[in-house]
Amino acid sequence: MRRSNGLEYKLFDNGAAVLCGIGSCESEFIYVPESVDGFTVVGVTEKAFCRCEQIKGVVLPSSVKSVG
Repeated sequence: MRRSNGLEYKLFDNGAAVLCGIGSCESEFIYVPESVDGFTVVGVTEKAFCRCEQIKGVVLPSSVKSVG
């Protein structure tokens, strides 16, 4: 699976991660990985893509169970 660089994640002690911001990523299409630094990506916060008008699409892995 492709992976977009520069995204921001919040990591939790239970091994889970949530995408919380676009960070330095400037891609039009965002590819969220199933895991980051050994943490399983399980969600996307409500404002993760706030003010990101360049985004045309987002691809999420099946591990994501919650999108804010």
